[in-house]
Amino acid sequence: MRIKAIVITLASALLLCGCADLNDYLVDKFRSSEPENSSDSNESHVSNERNFGYWDVGDGLLIADYHGIEEDVVIPETIHGKQVLGVNSYVFEHNVFIKHITLPDGAVLIDECAFSDCIELEEVTLPESMREIYMEAFADCKKLSKINIPSGIKFISYDAFSGCENIKAEYKGKIYDYDHIVELCDLVHGIT
Repeated sequence: MRIKAIVITLASALLLCGCADLNDYLVDKFRSSEPENSSDSNESHVSNERNFGYWDVGDGLLIADYHGIEEDVVIPETIHGKQVLGVNSYVFEHNVFIKHITLPDGAVLIDECAFSDCIELEEVTLPESMREIYMEAFADCKKLSKINIPSGIKFISYDAFSGCENIKAEYKGKIYDYDHIVELCDLVHGIT
């Protein structure tokens, strides 16, 4: 049931943001991966490999859990031959070990609060495939000072970086500090 609640939350957020194509993709993949005899157990949807729990959504995976203590975390591009599409809500929240995180080519989303309150997080490397960064994805990451924003990004929630006073976000060759991060969100959303 927890997995279904996550899907409904994710799908709702995507739909509200006008991201119908990605929403349809994830919902279709979830439905196709549901066991024929549904039960309250989510064991058939979540597995672990290399400290990552993931949720199989058909053609790809969403990182759903993390159990490591590494400072430098590189999320793999594939797990068991399936593309990692992004990081689900609250996966790394309150992690006290991570200093650097790298998301793989092919990842398209970072869900709400995915990295919130990671008190040691300093640097984030995003792939060019990244399209959406949701509510408070990096909120209160006080040491976050470097993140690249891919040129093809379609949505950044206005509060994605709330409380990140040291942030320097690079987007299309320009650096946006904390005082100007809303300008970056406006620019991505097409508001000038």
